[in-house]
Order: sequence, then C-alpha cells, then structure tokens
Amino acid sequence: MLKKALYLAAALLLVLLGILVVEYVSFVRAREARVQQQGSATTAALRDQLDGILGRIVAEGERLARELGEGDFSAEEVESLIKESA
Repeated sequence: MLKKALYLAAALLLVLLGILVVEYVSFVRAREARVQQQGSATTAALRDQLDGILGRIVAEGERLARELGEGDFSAEEVESLIKESA
C-alpha cells in the first residue's frame, strides 16, 4: 500500500515537473518575443530621429554651399558663416 502511494506521489510530482518545464519554456519564448519587439520599436524610433538630424545637416550644408558659391568671401567671412550655421 505504501509503495503504491509513493509511486502515485512520484508520478504526480513528475507530471507537475513537466507542467513547470512547459510553463518556463513558454515564459522564456514570450519574453524573447517581447524584447525583440521592443528592440525593433526602439531601433525604428532612433532611425527616424537620425534621419531627421541628418536631413537638417544636409539642408544646412546645401545652404552654406549656395552662399559660399555665390560670392567671393575672405577666410574670416567663411569662418563667420560656418559659425552662424553651427
């Protein structure tokens, strides 16, 4: 009788252990998916910010090129134009 009860308890514990392992694997996969999604969202936001910043830099560079191409400036005037745009 005791042997049967111990076998039953062992079988029950084995089933519970299996359930815990399945739950743990499920949790790890869900966490990895969440991290991947958050990483992608962060990367997209940073990419958009960087595109905006680089766009402003390009526009300012083109403006400076137009201004410098239109006239003959001294070194001090060129330095002044560059400092103004910074």
